[in-house]
Amino acid sequence: GKGKGKDGKGEKGKGKGGKGSGNDELTVFVRGLPFSAEEESLRKDFAECGEIERLSLPLNEEGKPKGIAFIQYKEKAGCDKALEFDSTDYGGRTIYVRMAGDRGDKGDGKGKGKDGKGEKGKGKGGKGSGNDELTVFVRGLPFSAEEESLRKDFAECGEIERLSLPLNEEGKPKGIAFIQYKEKAGCDKALEFDSTDYGGRTIYVRMAGDRGDKGDGKGKGKD
Repeated sequence: GKGKGKDGKGEKGKGKGGKGSGNDELTVFVRGLPFSAEEESLRKDFAECGEIERLSLPLNEEGKPKGIAFIQYKEKAGCDKALEFDSTDYGGRTIYVRMAGDRGDKGDGKGKGKDGKGEKGKGKGGKGSGNDELTVFVRGLPFSAEEESLRKDFAECGEIERLSLPLNEEGKPKGIAFIQYKEKAGCDKALEFDSTDYGGRTIYVRMAGDRGDKGDGKGKGKD
C-alpha cells in the first residue's frame, strides 16, 4: 500500500532543511496546556510569534486534549519567538515549549507526571469539552488527509463542534480522527461511512465512547 511505513520518503532523521510535511526544524512542541485550550485560541496566541504552517492538538483515546500541541511555523524566527514562552504562564498553567526534534535532553524533567487532576473517569453525559455521546472515532484515513478537507467532508453529516487529527510523536498524522458533532444526528450520518472508501483507503467509523464492545470485531487488528 502506498504511503504506508515511514512516509515512504526515506527522510526519517534529522534531515536539516528537508521541507517535509512535518518539519522538526520548524516545529515547536508545547506541553502543560490547560485542557480547556481550544485550537483556535492557541493558533491565535502563537500566530503572534510568526505565520503558522500547521497546528495540531493531539487528543487521547477518549477524545480529550492531552495538554500538548505541535506548532509548525513557516519561518524559523517563529519558532525562536515561540520558545520564549517556555516555562511561562498560559491560562493559569505553566507551559513548556521546545523544538519538536529536541527530545528533552535539556533535562526539563520537571512537570512530568499525570497532571494531578485525577479526572480520568467515564462520566457519561458529562457535557465536558470532549463529549463521547456526540463524538465519532475514524481510523484508516490516508496519511495525506488534511484536517481542512476532512472537516469539509464530514461537515456534510452535520455541524461539527470540534475535529481532531492526532499526530504521532514526529508530528505525522496517525490516520485517525475524532469528530464531535453538535447534534447526535451528525454522528448517525457519519457512522454510515464505516467501512467505505476514502481517498483510496477503507475507513472505519464508530462512536468514540464505543470501545468495540458491540462486537464490531471486523477490521480490528493491524488495519
